[in-house]
Amino acid sequence: MITPEPEENLKRNEMVMGADIIKMLKDSHKEYEITDKLLSKFLDKEETRTPKDFMRSLTFLYTADIVDVDGLQIKLSEMAERDVNQRTDLSDFGGNKE
Repeated sequence: MITPEPEENLKRNEMVMGADIIKMLKDSHKEYEITDKLLSKFLDKEETRTPKDFMRSLTFLYTADIVDVDGLQIKLSEMAERDVNQRTDLSDFGGNKE
């Protein structure tokens, strides 16, 4: 299991930044997103982020079979797409679906 270090800044953790990439891919409503555009969105989200952070997060997502890469294009894997769609219903957690 991957666990962050106790002193680690969670905003710079690969799993947290990877969640941002997943959200960006989901919000794009495209089958594939161009890597350069996704990198630009990623860097704009937090000024301390670097292209190296993007690649580390993307590598984590690819290794976990959450994203598929086709040349310079990235998309959510079929498994991740189903999981993300199932988790949008927050009623199981007492949240409001807006």
